[in-house]
Amino acid sequence: MNKGIISFRRYFLLWFPLLAAAFVNGALREITYGRCMDTAWAHRLSVFTGMAIMSALLWPLLSKWRPVSARESLFGGLLWLVMTEIFEFSMVVLFSGKPFSFFLGMHNLAAGELWPLFLLFIALFPHLFFRIRGPLMSPDNP
Repeated sequence: MNKGIISFRRYFLLWFPLLAAAFVNGALREITYGRCMDTAWAHRLSVFTGMAIMSALLWPLLSKWRPVSARESLFGGLLWLVMTEIFEFSMVVLFSGKPFSFFLGMHNLAAGELWPLFLLFIALFPHLFFRIRGPLMSPDNP
């Protein structure tokens, strides 16, 4: 099978545990610190707890299925970024019925929104992992 197809499928499938981790992060926010602080600040803090949860999930997953090249790691992060934005757009605009301007506002760092930092984290994590750990050279990591 083509290496590109294997990489695409691997990163596509690895995104779903990230989605589950995002739901865990949101639930954690709602049942803990979200009850005792302003909603906007709780969402800001949630960006960092989300990064921590996803790092703890991604490190062992990428240790098992290491990127084989810098190019693959960049592709994987870009795929996760696109999938995350499609999901968020679908949930915010299509499912919740909020205006597109609300979705765009989520990306406004100047207004204190930290969502773009999370997107950057998702996009760069596989490549940073690759730079730290390097490729796995074995027959079971095509």
